[in-house]
Amino acid sequence: GNLSVKAFKYRLSPSSITSLNCPMRFYLKYKRGIKPPSNVHSERGDEIHKTIETIIKEINVAKVENPEYVEAVVTINTFDKIAERLAFYDPSGGILDKIKKYAIQRFCDIDCVVTPEWQFKGTYISGENEIPVNCKIDVLIERSNGHIEIWDLKTKKNNAHIPSKNFIRNNIQLIFYAAIACRFIPETENDRKITIGQVIFCMDSHKFYEVSVEVTLGYIREQFNEHMIPAYHEGVRLCNIEDEKEVPLNTACCTEHGSVCHFLETNRCRICID
Repeated sequence: GNLSVKAFKYRLSPSSITSLNCPMRFYLKYKRGIKPPSNVHSERGDEIHKTIETIIKEINVAKVENPEYVEAVVTINTFDKIAERLAFYDPSGGILDKIKKYAIQRFCDIDCVVTPEWQFKGTYISGENEIPVNCKIDVLIERSNGHIEIWDLKTKKNNAHIPSKNFIRNNIQLIFYAAIACRFIPETENDRKITIGQVIFCMDSHKFYEVSVEVTLGYIREQFNEHMIPAYHEGVRLCNIEDEKEVPLNTACCTEHGSVCHFLETNRCRICID
């Protein structure tokens, strides 16, 4: 039978906001615990994410233990297990070396703190709203001058769909990350600028692309209040529905998101598969 909403505490996250485009998809995932199956593209992206995060951790250790020889220390480290996993997605090889080269050039600066997989699970407070959130940022950079950079890692087949700066500026995921990471910065510093961006790794060329913009903290908080808070309340509303037949359908979601909806004989959306 259906789980009661009282059995768990729904937390707002970028993926839950995206899922709201199809209410039934959201309901099945966050109320019933039915998740879309993984695919080779998402698994490949996960492995590349893990590889970059592992190398950043190695760099962070080297910064403490051998600050004058960070690049040399990281370069001589071997990642046999990672190389073996990546070989499944790249039989010709070469991905690991490209990733290591990029990470060493990008994250060896000792004048900043680089945190891979920065996580927060707690409450975001905005005015009278207390929003339970779940957040994991791929890479968070804090520079010695106080400047904050938030990076989301993406893997694409090629560079045909590199995002524009305007896309980055309005990206719900990056806005969400920025609001959570900067939640303790007082409103008196709303004019303070932070960097949000994507690092895109293209599988065909093994090249990295970075697209980023600087935005004010005030803009981030304004966008969060406008989009995320209503999304949270809509998610709570859907989770409180006990009869699955009362969940509204959006059969157009498949067209909008390049997915394929599968329907049961009752003509209700079973799950959306990316």
